[in-house]
Amino acid sequence: MLYPKEKLFREITNNKARNAWKKYNETLSMLKDLKARTVIRITLVKELNMDDELIEGYAELIKKASPLFVEVKSFMSVGFSRKRLSYERMPFHEHIRSFSEKLLRFLPEYKFLDEKKESRVVLLGKDKERMKIKEEEV
Repeated sequence: MLYPKEKLFREITNNKARNAWKKYNETLSMLKDLKARTVIRITLVKELNMDDELIEGYAELIKKASPLFVEVKSFMSVGFSRKRLSYERMPFHEHIRSFSEKLLRFLPEYKFLDEKKESRVVLLGKDKERMKIKEEEV
């Protein structure tokens, strides 16, 4: 999951290590050098991490990692997560799509590739051709 600010990173992950934010950013920087298909997921939760003021921070981290794909999805209140967050915290698909479109304004290398309304998910990426796994990649 992507965290655009250290405060939000610490709040969500509950990581107490002093250098955790630094290590997190170092890991993102290494992603761009991998010789594999890469994806970053942004799970959005109402009243937590989907404010417009965070969009540019998300974009900067995506640029740092340079993944092939970015999956923007809604938190889903199912299973154990229901004990932590309520249904009211689940963004609707139109919120996910709107957030994704705003994010794209800061990511000229990426474009809207696909969406699944019933799953409340949008796929952004550099190249639609890379969506399908080819035989030589298996």
